[in-house]
Amino acid sequence: MGTQLKNVYLAGGCFWGVQEYFSRIDGVVETSVGYANGASEKTSYYDIAKTGHSETVFVRYDSDKVSLETILTYYFNIIDPTSKDRQGNDRGTQYRTGVYYTDAEDLDTITAFIEKEQHKHKKPIVVEVQPLAHYVVAEGYHQDYLKKNPGGYCHIDLSSAPKLPVEKSHRDPKIKITKDGPYIVTGGVPLTEQVIVPMGEGYVYDAGRILPQAETYALCRCGKSMTAPFCDGAHEKSKFHGKEVASRADYEARATVMVSKNLDLLDDNRCAYARFCHREEGNVWELTESSGNPLFRKEAIIAASECPSGRLVARDKEGNDFEIEYEPSIDALQDPECRASGGLFVKGKIPIESADGTLYELRNRVVLCRCGRSSNMPFCDATHVEIRYSDK
Repeated sequence: MGTQLKNVYLAGGCFWGVQEYFSRIDGVVETSVGYANGASEKTSYYDIAKTGHSETVFVRYDSDKVSLETILTYYFNIIDPTSKDRQGNDRGTQYRTGVYYTDAEDLDTITAFIEKEQHKHKKPIVVEVQPLAHYVVAEGYHQDYLKKNPGGYCHIDLSSAPKLPVEKSHRDPKIKITKDGPYIVTGGVPLTEQVIVPMGEGYVYDAGRILPQAETYALCRCGKSMTAPFCDGAHEKSKFHGKEVASRADYEARATVMVSKNLDLLDDNRCAYARFCHREEGNVWELTESSGNPLFRKEAIIAASECPSGRLVARDKEGNDFEIEYEPSIDALQDPECRASGGLFVKGKIPIESADGTLYELRNRVVLCRCGRSSNMPFCDATHVEIRYSDK
């Protein structure tokens, strides 16, 4: 069975604290902040008082781990459900409370929960319950505001947020591809940004931005996120279609083999255009052909094993493949020479689960698409270079 992901949109006053609170709940896999159910499909932080939108947090959760009733219990713990257009010190229609749903089957659950909750209050509950009409993703600086600004304003007591279970940190690393949505990464996989830079006739990595680390996080797949490499829910607004079309055949079945006297080179043509196949002494194919020369053989092995997409594998005449022993990790690639942001370099044999619940072949190196335009989803096909995709 695949992961059962569901969505709910919660308005509970200033969205900074609400997002931070729900990001700490075990089973919540993705959050973003935005503006919901106003009088127009477009608005901004400075216009919501006019357009009638509420500050709202998008919550995507794994319903196998946390139920909608539990999500609502957490929600009611941090709001005053009898206060109209006010939470904490914040006043105005944008600070009203509301539960907005996208699955009509959730309505009965929400209604029943609020009816039961009403017995705890003398005043009537004024939380509005509506189907989601529209959700405008908020400006980038609002996303994960309290992670970026730990001392920032918050109208709720975050010390009351549930603690993630300790055993969660011992989960095996995994990437789950969601249908027309983000990559959900679990197991505390380290995430870094790496910048591809030229050095002589070859290429090396330079460290990029320091990215937040988490046990579970969602990485953008549609190429529209304002908080890339993380997902901010933009795939829903953009109606992203991320159908997986890549061959499920194993690498050995896909690859052709270039045979030379001292070294063989396997090549499945899945190119992310990172260009590490180029070395000072020539490209990997030229070097393999000349691998009778010990220097060229060594260079061919380096060129093949540093290819992030896993397209190239150098193999000796005894059938042994040359691979770098990577620990599980993910690099968000940047490629200033091509004026583009690259794919997600997934290292260390992290299992990748399709949206249909099946597993892709376990590999030491692959590059996943994050520009949203690959013709070989979910893998990168270098389209980011052609379209000059930028995550900035």
